[in-house]
Amino acid sequence: MVDGDPLEDISVLTDPERRLAAIIADGRVVKDITSELAITP
Repeated sequence: MVDGDPLEDISVLTDPERRLAAIIADGRVVKDITSELAITP
């Protein structure tokens, strides 16, 4: 899960601590901070 569109702006992948909310590798969750994100309806 990326905060931004890497097809439009590849630089969104240069700050993974801030921009990547979830990472799945080899079918396993490596990072998941989605529950910590504030969701506005």
